[in-house]
Amino acid sequence: MTTVEVQMDASRSTDLRPETQSGITFHHSASSPGYWFSAGELETMIDNRVFLELPDRPEACSLDEEFNRGPRVCPGCGLGSHLFEMCSYVTPEVRLKACHVCHGRWLGHQSLLLLTDHLRYSGLIGVFKRLYGAFHANPRAR
Repeated sequence: MTTVEVQMDASRSTDLRPETQSGITFHHSASSPGYWFSAGELETMIDNRVFLELPDRPEACSLDEEFNRGPRVCPGCGLGSHLFEMCSYVTPEVRLKACHVCHGRWLGHQSLLLLTDHLRYSGLIGVFKRLYGAFHANPRAR
């Protein structure tokens, strides 16, 4: 898989702050609870099972609210392309937005936590953890 290098358009991404952890570069937003991954970065994170250290988000909103607060237009390429919704190929619980031009991905904070948990707790342990979470109040799913 080839990684496409995308320069963030300065006029559109003043809210996004870049960060690199374990070789994965992503941008986190101060105004919306989410993260922007350039083309191939999210897939590299999943394939290599890289677990990012994410800041705590004091505001609690549902996955749907978080998703709807995300960008509608691509913050990466700055071409005005509208993002489309897709589900992660790892787990359908994780909703994300993607750009058809630069192939960047936007995930909400809770969605990224769900994805990380799914990667960390795969196999039989993951099945028990998800069943336990379904029967008990799961603070990350709120």
